[in-house]
Amino acid sequence: LLRAGFGVRALVRRVPPWTARIPGADYRRCDLGGDVMPGHIEGADLVIHCAAETAGGVAEHQRNSVDATRNLLQAARSAGVQRFVQISSIAVVISSGAYGRPVDEGAPLDPAYAERGPYVWGKGESEKLAVEFGKTHGMDVKVVRPGPLVDYENYTPPGRLGRDVGPRFVVIGRPGSSLAICRVRTAARLLRRYAEAFEETPPILHLLEPEVPTRRDLVEKLAESRPDLNVWYVPSTLVRILSPGLKLLQRVVFGSKKPVDVYSAFASEKYDTGLAAELAREIDS
Repeated sequence: LLRAGFGVRALVRRVPPWTARIPGADYRRCDLGGDVMPGHIEGADLVIHCAAETAGGVAEHQRNSVDATRNLLQAARSAGVQRFVQISSIAVVISSGAYGRPVDEGAPLDPAYAERGPYVWGKGESEKLAVEFGKTHGMDVKVVRPGPLVDYENYTPPGRLGRDVGPRFVVIGRPGSSLAICRVRTAARLLRRYAEAFEETPPILHLLEPEVPTRRDLVEKLAESRPDLNVWYVPSTLVRILSPGLKLLQRVVFGSKKPVDVYSAFASEKYDTGLAAELAREIDS
């Protein structure tokens, strides 16, 4: 965006030090879950809403994802902004098994997405709110649903791959099973397209890499920085069998009103990545 001559304004909770700021970007300190003033985005032509809560329970995600989305939409409308991109999550969409084919942009939201945890619930509620707000107030709202974001230059494995458990890294799924992701660089390139040619971009986009890596590929990338990595692969079928019991455990032991479906949180999905690939080709051409 900067190279193309766009003025970029970032609304952040904490303004980064001068040495960490992007040249040409204008930073404004703002609590999106509190009061967002139209003046924060006055003169903007397009809003790309990337912020969301990443920790905590339903209350935190209500405030810092759902309420934050509503506040920013209202501020954008008051500031006269007519174009809005809501960053959602691929996790809110119905599974490929229920859809009957690889999931594409026409797939509906999963009516049970709340079972995938507070983060997914917050993303799903925020997406529905943004789309409805656009219809009600005549704002052009588009939705981008990234897969798990991975920065290969500063690599941290995606959450769906597995977890560190003591001295071991436990991977859910077979080594050769695929796991759809989106590289940070890919996300940046495609979101830039929305700023450059908003009218030509799709109303919904699943932001995924056309070439889907396997779990083994992602573990090998992790092993580059952790050569002594001790990996355990746990079959996803075993997790599926144990998932109802784990949900009951969350209710009884931890008092969770919305227990996480552990199987859904780690399950592989089949996606149709054709639209993202087409948009990438347009950028390269």
